[in-house]
Amino acid sequence: MILRTLITIALLAVSIPANAQGTPPQTPPPAQTLDAIRMEGLADGLMLAAMQDYDVAGAAVTIVSKGEVVLARGYGVARLEPQMQPATADTLFQVASVSKLPVYIAAMQQVERGALKLEDPVNDHLPDTLRLPDEGQSEPIRVRDLLSHTAGFEDLALGHLFAGSADDLTPLDEYLKKHRPKRVRPPGEQPVYSNYSLLLLGRIIEEKSGTPFADYMDAEILRPLGLATAAYRDPFTVTDKTRPGVPAPLPEAAAALTSQQMKGSAGNWKLAQQEFTSTIAPAGGLRISARDMGALLIALGDPKKVEAAGVLKASTFEAMLKGPIVTGGPRVHHGFIPYELPGGLKGIGHGGAMAGSASDFVLVPELDLGVFVTTNTRGGFAFAYDFASRLVEGLAPSSAPVAVRNAETQAAAKALTGAWIDNRRAFRSTERALLTPGSLTSVNATPAGDLLIGGLGAPATRYVPVGDGRWVPSAPGGWSIEAVKTKNGALLIQSGSGVSTLQRAGFWQRAETLILPVLLTFIACAMAIYGWPGRWSAARAASPAPLSTPVKWGTRALDAAVIAWALGLAGYFAAILPAATDGGAAILFRWPGPLGWATWMIALAAVLTLAAWASLPALRPASRWSLWRKAKHGGALLLFTFTALACWHLGLIGFSGS
Repeated sequence: MILRTLITIALLAVSIPANAQGTPPQTPPPAQTLDAIRMEGLADGLMLAAMQDYDVAGAAVTIVSKGEVVLARGYGVARLEPQMQPATADTLFQVASVSKLPVYIAAMQQVERGALKLEDPVNDHLPDTLRLPDEGQSEPIRVRDLLSHTAGFEDLALGHLFAGSADDLTPLDEYLKKHRPKRVRPPGEQPVYSNYSLLLLGRIIEEKSGTPFADYMDAEILRPLGLATAAYRDPFTVTDKTRPGVPAPLPEAAAALTSQQMKGSAGNWKLAQQEFTSTIAPAGGLRISARDMGALLIALGDPKKVEAAGVLKASTFEAMLKGPIVTGGPRVHHGFIPYELPGGLKGIGHGGAMAGSASDFVLVPELDLGVFVTTNTRGGFAFAYDFASRLVEGLAPSSAPVAVRNAETQAAAKALTGAWIDNRRAFRSTERALLTPGSLTSVNATPAGDLLIGGLGAPATRYVPVGDGRWVPSAPGGWSIEAVKTKNGALLIQSGSGVSTLQRAGFWQRAETLILPVLLTFIACAMAIYGWPGRWSAARAASPAPLSTPVKWGTRALDAAVIAWALGLAGYFAAILPAATDGGAAILFRWPGPLGWATWMIALAAVLTLAAWASLPALRPASRWSLWRKAKHGGALLLFTFTALACWHLGLIGFSGS
């Protein structure tokens, strides 16, 4: 309601005739000026309302129309220390994965200079220490796979993607060796977003140019395109703890303009965990102001300007924006992600997210429009990614998508009903214990052929069929989804973004077989421990029949397993629950935290559960145990055994790093 009211006020402010307020009639301003005023009013209304509704401390917006900056503005608070500073057009914000866009341009610059070919195997351009092993894959990863997110890597992030302190920054080569993800599918097969792919691309740019990545981007991309202060660097003071090979920090003047990440609410802002990104600069290390982003939007909106800056030939850049690298392949446009906007409009750009911020960058060629928004608070997640859609919708309201509901679309929807899992996740390390629950997706078809898609514990989003195996969100904004088949006939669900793929979940990839037994085991252990004093008291008062040695030790093993399960699963919940409420900040920077010891406690619980099967003879009909005790004991054995298998598939049986 607040959002709608502010937009209405903004629109009224630019539409009331001057003479209605008692002033003399004036010559109407040009239509282009009116458009600019209208866009500025819309942007202010959207931002001010959203920042209030979602507790965002600081933000910035840039809007470019017809080759001119319409708006480059900061909102709210940029810094708290050493003193509070407002966000301005010159405040440098961390833009996370929006950082990738200039890197794609730099890679194509090397292609244009003949140092690189898109079809080249990646290993041809890496030093021996960084070459990628085959890991059972017959095809090599090629340069084009890095640009289209089809390299086939699992996804790893916890404890290393962002550094919590400048002292934790490491050289890129060290990171690439230590945190190399596994190759889990053939290259070129599925589009699945990959930060590691961009790190490899950045390292290749270093290798081919002979220049450190941050220096190369300064000299060859950012400054030629007119970006005065933007850089792939962090603000920090060099000390004796600073690792050799870490990119030099931001100049002092630029560091003073850098936004800090915050949490809290208006009037009570506090510093959040600061995130340092020099190590993974090619994937997410750019810091940029709204003013500099205006220069970038203008340049990328006109290939001739990119050529005039000496960065790329206009024809090369046009080819990057026009379509995917491979016809009929992934939709990503040489790194640029396709956007689906209200009214059927198409855009290209990139979003970015950190534990405490969100950003988005969109070019809309049909409107000659460029939009950028960034925030320094986690609340920005709630609106940053669809800011461009809201702006476009405000400028040119669109109708609901035209649904195609017939027997064919109904059958197609029914075929997708069931459990699915996002392929952007860890596959073999303990990280999957934290990432898998968020990867689980449920798809349900309605009788009309609509799809209701929702993650674990999340509300479902409705998608309506539009034919050709595609569904679009019923509300404006967001990407369509498409049902596709692999070469071997497996059914997949792919996002219109070109960087997300769901596959049918197997038995051990479903909430009811992974999460439910874990919860039931924890509850059962808590109840058992609570009831032990009464059980021991009754045992002392009675004269129980003697037990055979195997049964006696099996029973003791089960009691010990109860304690081990309770402690281990408590540690797991202690790790996963904060991650669900703080954007993953705690686990990102303090990995593995309690999960480290919890996995070994769970491993002990699994071993004790196996040993407890020695008590199985006590469940025979001839046993003198009561029927209730047999039921409890046998149920615990079965539940704990099933949970051990679930924990094995979750990566909770012993700790395994990347």
